[in-house]
Amino acid sequence: MDSYGTSAGRGFAMARNAEAVLRATGATVVHVLREQLMTGTLQQRQLGQTQPQYADIAVGPAVVVAETTPPSAMKLNVILPAHEVNKHAQAEGVENGTAWLTGARGILYQGTLLRITEVKAEVMAGVEFLYYVRAEV
Repeated sequence: MDSYGTSAGRGFAMARNAEAVLRATGATVVHVLREQLMTGTLQQRQLGQTQPQYADIAVGPAVVVAETTPPSAMKLNVILPAHEVNKHAQAEGVENGTAWLTGARGILYQGTLLRITEVKAEVMAGVEFLYYVRAEV
């Protein structure tokens, strides 16, 4: 912790605490759809002749708050721990969790694909510890 400093140590402690709170609240798992493979040539993709391949990545613990609107206008607020999101981002070579989430095709929740409309990161002492994701149909 000395190499990062006391302030960053508090940030890492906050990240661990946030993940523990998410687990304790009976959190669930959401599935983030990311484009995995690009098939065909650029011209074929532009003409819609090839279909992209998607990876279904389970991320949790996640707290999901659904707004009380009809299913056709379903909107979700999802809270995700930065540690889990950043682990997946690093595996794909993406610089941070915010970029990884905004580059996703969407969130699959209870059989419904919702597009991500907003991603916010909570930061303490320079360390991201939570992501707030807004998704809607």
